[in-house]
Amino acid sequence: MRIQNENQQNTQVELKPGTATQVPQQPSAPARTGALADYERSCKKKTDHWFVASLIAFLLIVVGSGIVVVLYQGFGIDIDATDMQKAAAEAGISPAAYEFWKYSTFIGIWILTFIWMAVRREDRPLFRFMRPDKKGNRFRWIPVGILAGFAANGFCILMSVLSRNVELEYTEPSIGWMLLLFLAVVIQSGAEELICRGYLFQKLRRRYRSPWVAIILTMLMFAGFHLGNDGLSFWAILNLLEVGLLLALVVNYFNSFWWVVFFHTAWNYTQNILFGLRNSGQDAVYSMFRQKTQGTNGFFFDTGFGVEGSPGAVLILGLMILGILIFVKRKKLRPVDLWEKEDRDERRIG
Repeated sequence: MRIQNENQQNTQVELKPGTATQVPQQPSAPARTGALADYERSCKKKTDHWFVASLIAFLLIVVGSGIVVVLYQGFGIDIDATDMQKAAAEAGISPAAYEFWKYSTFIGIWILTFIWMAVRREDRPLFRFMRPDKKGNRFRWIPVGILAGFAANGFCILMSVLSRNVELEYTEPSIGWMLLLFLAVVIQSGAEELICRGYLFQKLRRRYRSPWVAIILTMLMFAGFHLGNDGLSFWAILNLLEVGLLLALVVNYFNSFWWVVFFHTAWNYTQNILFGLRNSGQDAVYSMFRQKTQGTNGFFFDTGFGVEGSPGAVLILGLMILGILIFVKRKKLRPVDLWEKEDRDERRIG
């Protein structure tokens, strides 16, 4: 006796006169599963891969600033000179003007990144991280960022002075130059944030579901940009990693790109232009105050890297990071996801 299995029975179709042949419907293919589906988004682009995006970010910084440096050299301004006072004199410009041109070399990064994002259709949506919104990315947070950066760095400087590791003297600067130099530092600090917490962060957020991929990689990229600076030390590297983590957390939970730009600006401006201390190992040629002597190493000051190379600065930044994490946990804040809708739409279509 021939036994018919269950599948054969289910696929038999009863034909009636005058009716078309009915073909049994095959089950649809299952949705894609596996490791990639777990941590990658449907709205990702090819250039959002962590290695490709990091490489592009690196090239935008190197090429963007490099073009401007070469241009300045054509006018006789040696931005990379070791003796900046001598370089300013040889170029026939004042120390204040030299300081301005030194910081403004980063304008090339702004221009090149904007062109790159505008020309590439897939990257045009990245501009949304700069747009004001009803939450964290509001211009009223700019003074808050300035105040936070000044307070954090200024406290380290104050403790250095009180500990007598640093002795300062007033230089009677021009108010006009001090304002122009603030603008120049906005260009410099903002360019680093444009690449790290803007372009690269959002490229990684668009590809990877977990925000920690973007947080960790941009933190490492930011620290990596400064590894060639003079006076680098163990504490300096920890400081750079903490700054990168702090600013990435602010962008991740508050979507406040302009806050991080002006926090970074105030931090650099305070130590380098206001008080004449080293900024990530680089001296100031023009400032409101200047050091009477080289100073001595202490808990809040490092003679090679400035306050950024001290254990005290690491402690202050660590407390700020802890404060943000506690606030996020108490308020039960979710990461701000600029790509959630696109990812949901792509998954629905797919």
